[in-house]
Amino acid sequence: MGNSKYLGRLTSAWLAGLAIAFSATQSFAQEAPDQAPTLTGGDLVGYRSIHHPTIGRGGMVVAQSKHAAAIGAEVLRAGGNAMDAAIAVGFAETMTLPRAGNIGGGGYMLYHRASDNHTFAIEYYGEAPQAITPDLLVGENGKLSYELSMTAKGVAIPGTVAGFYDAHRRFGHLPWTRLVQPAIDLATRGIVISDDEALALAERQSQMAKDPGAGALYFKTDGSTYKPGERFTNPDLAWTLKQIQKNGAAGFYNGP
Repeated sequence: MGNSKYLGRLTSAWLAGLAIAFSATQSFAQEAPDQAPTLTGGDLVGYRSIHHPTIGRGGMVVAQSKHAAAIGAEVLRAGGNAMDAAIAVGFAETMTLPRAGNIGGGGYMLYHRASDNHTFAIEYYGEAPQAITPDLLVGENGKLSYELSMTAKGVAIPGTVAGFYDAHRRFGHLPWTRLVQPAIDLATRGIVISDDEALALAERQSQMAKDPGAGALYFKTDGSTYKPGERFTNPDLAWTLKQIQKNGAAGFYNGP
């Protein structure tokens, strides 16, 4: 695990459900009120459109979770670069978007370094264990079984932590521990469940409740779902993130 592949000179930036647009030569900063902008939004601003884009010249963080996006912006303000912000957002979404942004999954990212105009790709999708055989998830009818795929047998070795750790080693600026801490804080203090996340958890309740650990973690003690506006904490996730914070990728793939 931890084997990453690199490609050069690509043209966009993406990280497992979040996009980071940021000049690698400057940290996040707003324009001074009395400073006239040197550039306009150009074709980005379409006054006849129902959509109204936001323009950020010092840096911008875009994520599905408002909590995670705020964490990424704060990393930029603290002097971090785009990679630092992306990693901090990715870890934060483990708490705020568990169905998609999580350390139990995988993905890829493209990173553009403006100083020398090079773009790098890092692929960290999950990999199957070496002992897997082609018929592992095949049902009695000889076809892929949805029921089997929704068990532990259908889970790949997660690549996210290995990908983040390698990306930080190559391109990060702020300390690794600094980037993991906000996610630990979220898991410890908890977050107020949004309508979206309440619905997502409720839709998966019957499936998740089959696993005692998942049922105890993501639902109340009586088995009911969290409602919008209620606070959800995840102490187990906080513990896991502390292992990653202290020991890097090895804290996830090795040890207890």
